[in-house]
Amino acid sequence: MAKALVVGQDSEIGKLIGTHLRELGWSVVGTTRRKDTIGSTSLFLDARNIDSINKVVRDYYDRFGDWDLLIIAIGLLNPIGKLSEVDFLQIQEFHRVWNLPSRSMRW
Repeated sequence: MAKALVVGQDSEIGKLIGTHLRELGWSVVGTTRRKDTIGSTSLFLDARNIDSINKVVRDYYDRFGDWDLLIIAIGLLNPIGKLSEVDFLQIQEFHRVWNLPSRSMRW
């Protein structure tokens, strides 16, 4: 069975994506920013905190192994800054932590 991690599954679009993937037969784990909604197929994530991101990645791998699909369906209410102000190394770190290929960073 194919496995997906849906980051932001507690948002409207994230819920719809998770539901659709389950209907297609995928095993879906989602992240939530609300600790009261954590269950057997969800993980807490504060996407503004690199330690929280690292913990989600470790916890996912420990519990479920590799994912076949990573969906990032989040938006930040308090962004880290304008894109021109964001350190390129922060963006690279985000990609490294989520195990995203560097070719996905095209400017």
